[in-house]
Amino acid sequence: MILHLVGGFLGSGKTTAIGSACALLRQRGEAASVITNDQGTLLVDTAFLRGFHPTREVTGGCFCCRYDRLVDLLAATRRGGAQHVFAEAVGSCADLAATVVRPLLRSAAGPVERVSFTAMVDARLLARLQAGEPLPWSGNVAYLFREQLREAPLLVASKWDLVVDPRTVSISVHRSGIPAPGQTVLRQDGRTPAGVARWIGALGDAGHPATAAAGACDPGIDYARYGAGEEALAWLDAEVRVDAAGGGARAAAGRLVRAVIAGVSREADAIGHVKFLIRDHLRDVKVSHTAADEPPDTATAAGLRRLDRLSDRRLYVVVNARAEIGAERLQRLLDRAAAPPGGGATLAVIRSAAFHPAPPLPAPPQLSRTASG
Repeated sequence: MILHLVGGFLGSGKTTAIGSACALLRQRGEAASVITNDQGTLLVDTAFLRGFHPTREVTGGCFCCRYDRLVDLLAATRRGGAQHVFAEAVGSCADLAATVVRPLLRSAAGPVERVSFTAMVDARLLARLQAGEPLPWSGNVAYLFREQLREAPLLVASKWDLVVDPRTVSISVHRSGIPAPGQTVLRQDGRTPAGVARWIGALGDAGHPATAAAGACDPGIDYARYGAGEEALAWLDAEVRVDAAGGGARAAAGRLVRAVIAGVSREADAIGHVKFLIRDHLRDVKVSHTAADEPPDTATAAGLRRLDRLSDRRLYVVVNARAEIGAERLQRLLDRAAAPPGGGATLAVIRSAAFHPAPPLPAPPQLSRTASG
């Protein structure tokens, strides 16, 4: 079984590309599974991907801090017959080469034969970085973003379809340090299986640099700055039930989505991502907003138009948000957005948690590697 570890910042298009990759491999007769990962326990990405592909999850911490859990799930996935497993790291996780890739490769009796390592980056943010323009986040979060991009042998400039002028994005060694010497860079629109074909071709080539993950560059990350960057991004996960016996649940769910995005955009210093999965008992619709997106109404309009395929009487809305804001303020934003909307609909927050992640603490056997960080 081959493990494809996929890192990169919040909102970089990892989940979309992984879903397309699994679909492409299935078309080719190869079995693929997914392991998602995040700080919370109610994950939009897990719920979304499970509708299409075998998916397991590591919750309550990064792969590096929950390494033993990751290994257990990889073993279970292998027993299930998967030939490929895509592991999507937390969007604020770094130092993956040292804390995940190398320990797996050193384990002679481990659950995987080969590991590839990709970092994804929204091509619009890569263009800003290379132009020397300010990134959307504070210093420690921007540091974390840059370090994520330096350590993977394969860098995928995702959401290429949204780049207005391709000349603004360099895929050769750049004075910004991204891409770095020795990195392979691909441009990608990950929304369809055809769009990820070059990426999958690279991952399937045992001689490609992406699969030589043991030799991935070692950025010597500053764990104090890394931890401060993670802590600055408050996490929220929640589930809201929308009831409208006489109809109107879709409109109420749409108002909730717009209100949360508008509130976070207005009150947070910066956004990582805000994600929603709106579902009835048969279907679901995913809506996302990230730091690189246009104003909220533009960014969410296409997703909200798909709500007409859902029930108009009862819906469930799963919310995940990461933003530079206090956790209590983030919780209050959700509570205000879920206040009674009128029009015959009732919103109820079934469960919710808002917090700041603890500093990363890689589990053995990685601790010796990071003790000086």
